[in-house]
Amino acid sequence: MWASPGSSGLSNPSRTMVWPPSWLSHMAGLTGPEADAGPVRVALDWATGLLREELQFTWWYDGDPQVIAAWLPTQRARIAAFSVRHPRCKTAADALIAVGRLRTAAIARGCTRTA
Repeated sequence: MWASPGSSGLSNPSRTMVWPPSWLSHMAGLTGPEADAGPVRVALDWATGLLREELQFTWWYDGDPQVIAAWLPTQRARIAAFSVRHPRCKTAADALIAVGRLRTAAIARGCTRTA
């Protein structure tokens, strides 16, 4: 069950989620060079998992992989900036490739909402 950002979700807090998922918003809102390493690592892992159709949400009740697929391209500029600051970081380079391929796959499927 999704709740609007202003609702408390107190009727069943364990099964109410705020849209967009607050943990994605939280991660995207972290600032500073140290905070950029987290999205780089999860972008590589999640984008690769989506491309291989292996992304599992055993840790997220009622998880929808398309939420992650829509969120990852929004982090591309951040990943690219990290990659420029750390040119020898293979994880950042691979994350950019994976997010790019995820976007290409979305376009090929006819999805028009890509960043």
